[in-house]
Amino acid sequence: MVDLEVRFRNQTPQEIAAALADVDREVSRLDRQLEALESLPLEEALPQLIPHLTELSTRARTILDEVLTAYDGREGEAEGVAGLTFCALHELRKREERFARSGDRRAPLALLADCGSLLRNLKRALTAVHTAICRMARMEVTLSLERERHLALEVRAAYAKFRREIEDINALRRPGEQSAGAALHSAATCIAKLTGRDIFSKLRLQDRIELRALQERILAWHAAGGHDSVGARRLWQDLYGFTHLLQGVNLRQELLEHDREILDRVDTLARESGASQEHLEPVLRQLATALAGRDDDFDALLQGAPSASELLAALRGLRHQLPNAALEAVAGGESAWDQAGSEGLFTPRESSIYF
Repeated sequence: MVDLEVRFRNQTPQEIAAALADVDREVSRLDRQLEALESLPLEEALPQLIPHLTELSTRARTILDEVLTAYDGREGEAEGVAGLTFCALHELRKREERFARSGDRRAPLALLADCGSLLRNLKRALTAVHTAICRMARMEVTLSLERERHLALEVRAAYAKFRREIEDINALRRPGEQSAGAALHSAATCIAKLTGRDIFSKLRLQDRIELRALQERILAWHAAGGHDSVGARRLWQDLYGFTHLLQGVNLRQELLEHDREILDRVDTLARESGASQEHLEPVLRQLATALAGRDDDFDALLQGAPSASELLAALRGLRHQLPNAALEAVAGGESAWDQAGSEGLFTPRESSIYF
């Protein structure tokens, strides 16, 4: 356990990095516990989780405060560490305040989802500051978000596949013009396939909550006779809108970093190739495939046989979609996604299924 009274001003970067790594291990341990707690009734899970998470967040914030005190006012790389730590603290405090405000008014499952969101932010903040300190001190970086990156890519692919299936249903059944009943039956099958895949347990909890809720609403509509055309159309609109909300997964820090690295390589290739670019088609296609799932129009282009110039133009278009990288290392751009998923278009509903 990390001593909350530790002072870093006279300690070495190695000791500071070790303290951050200690808290990161606690975050990872609690994250694993969170998955196990999801199978428990929430009246048992939340009393175990919330006090532990609150204490862990306080520990992390205290250490980051001390890092800021240690490096604030210095020049060179230390100034960069201080700036990054300041941003990490700002984002963490926002998450803590939101978490504290939501406690009394959120449904238990949604509150459990907020716990996961706060844990992700802790992981990002600790990893970003630890990495900056290690690089400044020319030390080996021991914390990484590589596991989270691979998982985020798998989740994005799953969401893209689900979104394409719903788009196909929308084009075939035309629920906006005809009865939405047939579209709902097909959509229920798509949801069932997604919930049956191994990746489902790795999706963001708020998304699993909403998918289960939509599934239950479709089953309830069918059990009531399936004759309520107005209710069916409203349900389809909710499902269709939620499906596109899933594109917010692109705002995850791990995916933003991954996509920016791929597009940086594209820019380098384009500069080095000069005027002749057609010979780059195999390499560009390989790089483009690594970005599959980010944009539906881009995915449609990849299904054909685009030329090198078409691929390059599309890849440059994706570059313009990326948000500013200034706070990406600690905020990950995910705040907007979390906000939309928990307080925006859709309100997660209570369910008797604890997953």
